[in-house]
Amino acid sequence: MKNNLNYSMREVVNEPRKLVAILGKSDVNEDIREFVHSLNKRKRGSILSKHFLFNGKRGYLVHRCKGSPFIAARMNGIILFPWEMFRAPRNFYENERNRIDAIRWSFVIKKFTVTEFRKEFAYLLKYYGNSAAKALRTSDFIFSKNEGWDIEPQFNVKEWYKDCKIRWLLN
Repeated sequence: MKNNLNYSMREVVNEPRKLVAILGKSDVNEDIREFVHSLNKRKRGSILSKHFLFNGKRGYLVHRCKGSPFIAARMNGIILFPWEMFRAPRNFYENERNRIDAIRWSFVIKKFTVTEFRKEFAYLLKYYGNSAAKALRTSDFIFSKNEGWDIEPQFNVKEWYKDCKIRWLLN
């Protein structure tokens, strides 16, 4: 198949400069960066693979980012915790440490109520038998159910958040 500059698709795939000539852009990466940032501006973490597919950027996602919107965000300068994404990376919650960090973040940083937590992290509760109380206990929270939930962390919040930022945001 020939395009408007008479390059075959095979030539375009093998030589990125020809792709730039077809697109009429000086820097394809800047186009991708603007696209990813525009997705994140709508709602933090709402970067989905379908956005790349519907906007003709599926090749970038598959070949440069291993099919992961999270990697695409990180490669383009958007710093997010994995659990802030609309969908966390595949098998992310299989690791207990990742689950604990997500639970702590939701109650300490976002100040979620138990009802909000159940709504936002319902898929996470399957690891705890659909019990928010068990999830809180595992994550070192003290709580009481008297007239609502009084939740207090039983860990050093500053140390945990510093460790969390080092593990997730700086790597």
